[in-house]
Amino acid sequence: MSDERDTRAPASPLPEAAIVALDAGNKLEAIRIVREATGLGLKEAKDAVERYVPGEAPYRAPERPSMGGDAFPLGAVSALQNGRMIDAVKIVREVHGVGLKEAKDAVDRYIASDSLLRSRFDAARAEVRKGVRLWAIALAMLAGLVAYYFLK
Repeated sequence: MSDERDTRAPASPLPEAAIVALDAGNKLEAIRIVREATGLGLKEAKDAVERYVPGEAPYRAPERPSMGGDAFPLGAVSALQNGRMIDAVKIVREVHGVGLKEAKDAVDRYIASDSLLRSRFDAARAEVRKGVRLWAIALAMLAGLVAYYFLK
């Protein structure tokens, strides 16, 4: 039996519990289940539920790298989904008691194992960079106004 389900895009087939919820007529519950199982945002999960074709095989999450048999910390996954790699590395270090390099390598492997997480991580980092640029522009303008006021 091939392992084709591990390479499948997570937004297409739904988790089995979401399929059961849809069959029972509970679309909101299906969306909630998809969000929890795949890490998708609300819009993406809603789109996945609406695109579902009855009869598709349920989505199975790919095996993810672990830390020597231990599960990857959920807090670190949450930090990565919000673009906070440093926080994820700190959490991995605390939970597993490993050094900085080992924790960073584990986080990198985890990100590389899931293209959806990678895209969410990249998008969150881009959003953070955008915010930093806006603050820098605002501070530069404020400094210019202060300089203008004092040099006037």
